[in-house]
Amino acid sequence: ANSGAVTTTLTLYKNGVATAITGTVVAASGTGGIAIDTTHTASYAIGDQMQLAYSTGSGTSGTMGGWAIKCI
Repeated sequence: ANSGAVTTTLTLYKNGVATAITGTVVAASGTGGIAIDTTHTASYAIGDQMQLAYSTGSGTSGTMGGWAIKCI
């Protein structure tokens, strides 16, 4: 959820390298802001590391309540 004029971008990383999987929660989305990327995929193997980067633009504060990744 974002308030004010903040846009939040989430990027999924594999072993420290950014994948094409990203999502953006737009400014002033309120409590229901969701970032979904249904276009891109990434393959992981046993032992690979998965990281999620969270960055906000300038403006008033944004908050991140939680996140989920669907593994199939």
